[in-house]
Amino acid sequence: KATVSVLYWIEGKMADVELPPGCVFDFSVTDPEKKGSGAFSHWVYHVHVKTSLPAFRQRKLITVKRYNSFAWLREQLVLEYPGCIIPPIPEKDLAGTLEKVTGGSGPSNLVAYRMRALRKFLVRVGAHAKLQNSDVLHDFLQLGDDEFQKRMKQPNRKHNDIVALPATMKMQVLMGSIPETPEYTKWEETINYFERFEVLLHEIRSKLNKVMHCRVSSGKSFTDFGSSFMSVGETEGKCNKDSGRVMKAFGDLNTKQEPLLEEQSNNECVHVAESLTYYKGMCGAVKDAIRRLIKLQMTRDALKEATANAHVKRDAAPEGEAKQKASDKADHLEREYTKAAQLVTELSASITEELTRFHHEKAYDLKIVLKTFVDLTKDYAGKACSSWERTLSIITSQ
Repeated sequence: KATVSVLYWIEGKMADVELPPGCVFDFSVTDPEKKGSGAFSHWVYHVHVKTSLPAFRQRKLITVKRYNSFAWLREQLVLEYPGCIIPPIPEKDLAGTLEKVTGGSGPSNLVAYRMRALRKFLVRVGAHAKLQNSDVLHDFLQLGDDEFQKRMKQPNRKHNDIVALPATMKMQVLMGSIPETPEYTKWEETINYFERFEVLLHEIRSKLNKVMHCRVSSGKSFTDFGSSFMSVGETEGKCNKDSGRVMKAFGDLNTKQEPLLEEQSNNECVHVAESLTYYKGMCGAVKDAIRRLIKLQMTRDALKEATANAHVKRDAAPEGEAKQKASDKADHLEREYTKAAQLVTELSASITEELTRFHHEKAYDLKIVLKTFVDLTKDYAGKACSSWERTLSIITSQ
């Protein structure tokens, strides 16, 4: 038994863990529970984990986490792996805050969406060759509540702080404009591509929302239309039973279109719209990774210039203590510059590799999204066609 956050460990050997080929993790996020009341309430989620990684003490476990725990995990992964594209988590929507105040103890559509999005975040992290071995991920999944709360309070140095910069140079990097050189232009163009792609995804998502709303609205119209025919059938049946029965059957079919169209709209939201939202978040994650690299490049360039100036001052300094101080400062800046240059090389290579993987996954996932939309349309069109055919047989049999 463990503490509150980890409900229990499930004893198991490697053979007990069945995972898809090539996967080392399997996640599910279930059973949301509302804790507290009013503006101080929050939801917790049960995270079910299977893993074949030998670093884990157990192969199966369940842990309970709240949204802020996922936010902490993502933040730590960004700090620990600045050259990686860290998958997004769902935004802390205003609707969630309003829901706390207005009440409601049962899971809402927002909570259900959040569970699916948090699972997708964990699945993508668990499938990443570097991120899956992160200590913070392992702590997130394995530590008990008390230990995890302490872990969340521990400081974690930002990657760029590995390079020591004087305060004036930090301000220079933060406030300086990006140089127009091929090295920088390459990454600026990549950011511009993702900004444009993000806008297009938002536009598609907006148009899809209209399609889904139209389906729901059409369903309500069908219900109103059918109800009117059923009323006519009641009246007509008093003088012609067969005619009245046909009209009521036709009206009944129309009223059944609303739940069918609403179900189709809900499935399009879950399987299509949420995927578009996820990739919109991924665009932001890519841009953040590239901006971290650009900031580090500017840090390297600032250190290079400062090192050159320090060498000039060292050479001009009189022999003795002044020259020694100037020499020490020049040596220190030289070391920091070398460190920054090495980090730029590493991050540049890492982000280039990440972008290749991202574009490959994006192409595959978007094809799946399109196929899903087509399959849903065909499926529900078939269901509607079958119901209309049954009604037609009733009409023609009278």
